[in-house]
Amino acid sequence: MIQVMKSAVPPAVLLTEGAAETLRNCQAYDASPADYHVPAKGKKFTFDNEIYGHEDVKAQLIRDQHEKCCFCEGSFLAHGFGDVEHFRPKAGFKQKAKNKLSKPGYYWLAYEWSNLFFSCQICNQQFKKNLFPLVPGATRAINHHSVPKEESVADTLLVNPALDDPEQHIGFRQEVPFGKTDKGEESINVFGLNREKLNEARRKHLKEIEKTAIVAEIPIEELSGEKVAAIQEVLGGVSLQELKSIIEEAKAFIANAAKPSALFAGMTRSDFSHLPRQ
Repeated sequence: MIQVMKSAVPPAVLLTEGAAETLRNCQAYDASPADYHVPAKGKKFTFDNEIYGHEDVKAQLIRDQHEKCCFCEGSFLAHGFGDVEHFRPKAGFKQKAKNKLSKPGYYWLAYEWSNLFFSCQICNQQFKKNLFPLVPGATRAINHHSVPKEESVADTLLVNPALDDPEQHIGFRQEVPFGKTDKGEESINVFGLNREKLNEARRKHLKEIEKTAIVAEIPIEELSGEKVAAIQEVLGGVSLQELKSIIEEAKAFIANAAKPSALFAGMTRSDFSHLPRQ
């Protein structure tokens, strides 16, 4: 998990249609606040997923996140659709997974650009769901009149990919994540960042980096002809020009392995702190 640098200007649909829907929900709440807090009343807000899930919103989030999940940093678009994720849940929330769903959720942030991210379906649907824990003693915003209208970064127990620096809260021992802080530990649990299949994917990527780093460091110009020939043979009898090309490609891969667009950059930065990040 690394920090997401979101575009400063939101997609237009959020500022027009989204703003209108937000106003409508806020007015509905003001007309009958109690109905939205008492489960027996059964009153619900309506949300238009064609607005927050609009193709322009998705496209901008995908660009900002370098085609990676905002939580696990996996690249999944080749085999999954992904979800527009509401960091603060719009319909209802849970402090803990075992709790019943509390309502209302953060309905006034349903179309708010700062509250939207793009995530893989496993992180969102299987793990995070409606979880949004606050630190003990923090006051939760319960409606659009709350002051503040959303809790501060310090109040939340989840790493916000845009407002927090995830590397201050989550580290890695090889491919396995660990919490540097309570917020980091809770985020690993809520986002499912320690799930075995994800660890397997990171482990495979880590081994690729390690092997490629060895190739990138081959001092081809300093080696004797015999040593160069031996390396060519190990690599399947490639020509000298092909060998040089392989080494250059390896150097480029390693040079970019910890940059924001790279797969699992958070793990790579933790395990290879010397690599350039920009």
